[in-house]
Amino acid sequence: MIFALLFMAGISTAEAGAAAGVGVMLNNGDVLTQGLGARGVVQVGSGRTKLEAVAGYTPDRGLGNLTGLTHTLVAIAGSAGSEAGFVQPVEKQVSSVSGLFDWSVVEPMQFSDTWVVSPHLLGGVGMAVVQSYYAQYDDSSGSPSTVLVTDQKVVRLIAKAGMSLEIWAQSKWGIRLTTIDQVHMGKKPQYDPDEPVTESQVYHRVQSSIDFLVQFK
Repeated sequence: MIFALLFMAGISTAEAGAAAGVGVMLNNGDVLTQGLGARGVVQVGSGRTKLEAVAGYTPDRGLGNLTGLTHTLVAIAGSAGSEAGFVQPVEKQVSSVSGLFDWSVVEPMQFSDTWVVSPHLLGGVGMAVVQSYYAQYDDSSGSPSTVLVTDQKVVRLIAKAGMSLEIWAQSKWGIRLTTIDQVHMGKKPQYDPDEPVTESQVYHRVQSSIDFLVQFK
């Protein structure tokens, strides 16, 4: 509440502005899946404080989203002839929306009359659509010997915190580099389909992105 009041006070005493843009993102915090996604960003605020809305989408390419580690884990279990029916849980975040508070930790640094650089801290919440799979061994599928079994699709509440670096040219065109940690509670991985897991744990998945922004006065 205090931060919200301070933000509103800043809006009322400084010239408000807005920016919008598009970018690409990489969910590099998940060692089991891979793939690039697209995102859109809208910012509004004044001074060193802003609010922003972010929407992202990453195509679900099935086996094409699996990393080499996933194939290796499945192949090891298959070659060992495990009678427990080992499966590797895999989650693919398909789309998401977020609301973030953006605070420039220091005054923007001016370089010549053209470039302005400023580091920022980000924090907020979001909702993500996540498709769950089980990857398992199948020696009849060729190489790699991995098949995906579709599980449930869920909408998950996620807390987000991270940082960004904004580089602006002539206070109009900008590039932003962002790294943000997505945190949620979930059940521990279930490797044996016949033994349900009830215990929960905290998951951290880091997402990196680069955005191209346009400033509106």
